[in-house]
Amino acid sequence: MDAAYAEAHGGLHLQLKPGTDAVLLNAIARVIVDNNWQDNGFVNGQLVGTTRLFEDRKFGTTSGKAMFINSDWTGLAAQVYAQLQLQGDEFWVINGRVDELWQTMYTHKRVPFILERWPTNHVEINPTDAVRLGVQSGDIISLASDRVYTQQPGTFDKGSFTAVAYVSDIVPPGVVFTNFAYPDQWMNSISQV
Repeated sequence: MDAAYAEAHGGLHLQLKPGTDAVLLNAIARVIVDNNWQDNGFVNGQLVGTTRLFEDRKFGTTSGKAMFINSDWTGLAAQVYAQLQLQGDEFWVINGRVDELWQTMYTHKRVPFILERWPTNHVEINPTDAVRLGVQSGDIISLASDRVYTQQPGTFDKGSFTAVAYVSDIVPPGVVFTNFAYPDQWMNSISQV
């Protein structure tokens, strides 16, 4: 958030110098505690005022004990694992959140600063894979799959989405990472549900 945006919307912009964010956090915490603004729902390691389910360790079963049911999955894990083995230039696509983007950007789509910083979805790719494929940070790449599971046993669908490449050794070779729900560039288009 820049100063003009913050001030135009009734906020305060603090321009931090590198390495001072912990100092600012401690100062803010001190003001909160000095003014007794903290949430007292958690005191001395205990939740206060929160009803805990099954705190008495009695469950709604005949015996009062928790019931765990064993399912026979013999061989299923091996079958699924065999189907998911990478073929050719395939990657394991993992996904997650980006701290600066809330959920599916429902609100952030209306914040110019966020859209300027994150104009598109991104894909983190290992340098070894990037060199092999001729991909550089900033390239627009397409991720596609013809093995997207459907709800019909044994059938697959196809899907794809585009994103900007970010070459980073934070992901291992053979794996790419992307934001799970960037608007109009859903990684779910290629994920197995």
